[in-house]
Amino acid sequence: MDRINARLADLVQSRARLAREIGALKSGLGLPATARKRERDMLARILRDAPLGFERADLERIFRTLFAASRRLVIAERRRK
Repeated sequence: MDRINARLADLVQSRARLAREIGALKSGLGLPATARKRERDMLARILRDAPLGFERADLERIFRTLFAASRRLVIAERRRK
């Protein structure tokens, strides 16, 4: 369990770094910081393709929380500049 938790933390932080990079690129191109349709599409694909484990509602909450945290990170970066 400890190894999986460490891997999850690493993956979540990698996702945060990538979200910041994408946010910076989008900012440079004058694009909006968020893409709600893309998030909905990603979530639908995740829920459709995920193997059994967590209940779908729990998995959805986890990813919605992750998406919201990524949005906050990108928006905060834009405000700093």
